[in-house]
Amino acid sequence: ILMYGEMGIYYHVSTKKIWSICSPIILVGGTIGNGLSVLVMTRKGLRHSTTSFLYIVLAFADTSHLWIGLLRQHLFYSHGYNFRLNSEWACKVHVFFTHLTWHLCSWILVLINFERLISVFVPHRSKIWFSHKTICLMIGNLTIVLIAANSHYFITYDIAISKKSKLKYCAEVKQYNDFIDWIWPWLESIIVSVLPFLLILICNVSIICRVAYTNYKRKHGLGN
Repeated sequence: ILMYGEMGIYYHVSTKKIWSICSPIILVGGTIGNGLSVLVMTRKGLRHSTTSFLYIVLAFADTSHLWIGLLRQHLFYSHGYNFRLNSEWACKVHVFFTHLTWHLCSWILVLINFERLISVFVPHRSKIWFSHKTICLMIGNLTIVLIAANSHYFITYDIAISKKSKLKYCAEVKQYNDFIDWIWPWLESIIVSVLPFLLILICNVSIICRVAYTNYKRKHGLGN
């Protein structure tokens, strides 16, 4: 059985069931999991740790992304309501924040791993370089950069009307199709996946090598 989707194209009824059932499960499960993480990280022995602070920020960013992204899918496939279609700005703003929170989660993970790297290699400097004030500045600057990177959504996305179904949908503006379909996917994959992955990999490999080398020196009684 086929039904009309939000972009005026057909989708199978099984798609509706999957989104209707799975999205609230993921929403509730993810929110509870992130909430528990915040509770653990705010315990007396951990609340002053910069690592705990980063994990708390990550939990809030991840929860925001879950609710911004999945809530729309659940409302559309369960109740036929898409709040992106309320206005042109609703379309632009929702697409913008969906991608912004996604990108922010990736880069907060990079900060967490970089903080671990500094703690292993220069532990006497870690509290200076990664104080709460410094981390707030890093997150603030990172957010500004990501806002700039995703600001094109306010220009490249708008409400359109399907020629087949005559239904409204939120999608890229035709004149920017080449950018959205061919250029931006590559740029976004670098921003949200490739570059964070490489940085996290470098951090973790460096930490493993450092720990292995330290254990080797200790085992063989070597000096610094």
